[in-house]
Amino acid sequence: WQDRWPASLEFSRRARRAYCKELHLFPCRPASWFDVASSLSQTVYLNCRVTMGPNSEDQGIEVDVKQIRRFLRSSLSQESSNSERWHSFAKACHRQEQKQHCLVRALQLDPRNAEAWATLGEFYLDEGDLVLAGKSFEQTRSLNPAIASAWEGLALMKEEQRRRGVVGDFQTNQELQEEEILGCLLHAVRLGPTLRAAVMLSHYVLARIECDGIEEQAKGSSGALNLSSCLSLKAERSLHEAYLGLMKACEAHPYNLGSAILLGCVCEARTLYLDAIRAYRRVRAVLATTEHAAGQQGRVELAQICLGNLARCLCRVGQHNEAVTVFAEMDSLKMLDKDALGLQCYAAALSSVGSKQAAAEVAYRAIAVAEVQCGSRTESCETLRDREARNVWGSVLSGRAAILSQASSE
Repeated sequence: WQDRWPASLEFSRRARRAYCKELHLFPCRPASWFDVASSLSQTVYLNCRVTMGPNSEDQGIEVDVKQIRRFLRSSLSQESSNSERWHSFAKACHRQEQKQHCLVRALQLDPRNAEAWATLGEFYLDEGDLVLAGKSFEQTRSLNPAIASAWEGLALMKEEQRRRGVVGDFQTNQELQEEEILGCLLHAVRLGPTLRAAVMLSHYVLARIECDGIEEQAKGSSGALNLSSCLSLKAERSLHEAYLGLMKACEAHPYNLGSAILLGCVCEARTLYLDAIRAYRRVRAVLATTEHAAGQQGRVELAQICLGNLARCLCRVGQHNEAVTVFAEMDSLKMLDKDALGLQCYAAALSSVGSKQAAAEVAYRAIAVAEVQCGSRTESCETLRDREARNVWGSVLSGRAAILSQASSE
């Protein structure tokens, strides 16, 4: 993507220059104003990703957005009966009441404008009106079922309904609700590169696989949890769809590092460790070369997750020397000071490359961290009811037991 995006930016700039010449020759033609606005919008979008990275808060962008609105307003003033013009201007509006007015006007002129219905549904969803959002998305789906944003919006709406508890008996409808949400998400990722749908689908599938694996382990199986052994045929298909959706989303949004890390997690669940390593290395390279918009704290958290997952995958494929290098980098940045499991993996990697003395020292550090965690959380965990938190706590205890066993054997 590093090579394709600059080329796309150059072609977009050429198109904008050509449309500007057309506008100079035909200033009274509404389509000329609209073409300049569209090409300028595309140029701004590509420029953010090629030259500025994910940090899109820039004074120049504000100026370009104002110019886009001015061009669209000129096109709309010359052709006020065109539904597409009203829809395009609505997407460029920053005031909610103005956006709603433009969308309603677009649908008054053309009630079968499926894209406008989808945008109106997104507007109502952002406003928190789930009833009107649902009606808008259903109308979009009836007019054009191939619009990915409608399926994504339906999934987000149903998830918000489930969170609010406005769908009746939550306990009896929970499984049905999840199936409906998953169905909408699967449709969305199949139709287009929808970032939110791909991320949401991946979270759903990974959570379901983890729950199934924990239940399987609780029935009597022993040893570490292996997600790949818990996959049913349906879960494997959903995981494959999530993988394809994240691939599309990462291609369309190369600086969204959260989706790239999630892609690595999905690859790990499918035992595609080399693909996972490539995803984590990509995140690492972006963090090293750009200033991330999440700020310094968010940057450190992303780096910690990325490096930890990268080192673990390197151990999985037997590249222990590189894993030790990554763990050493994390240790120098003090990312392992409170991570007992990370220190455990670091000790195992050191042991695999023959550094027994260093492995023992790291193992004892892991034991000390695990002791502190056990002493500070035992009382609170006795009353814990959240399954995910219990699972995390169980992994800490099992990791501590493994460290003690390994240290005692040495």
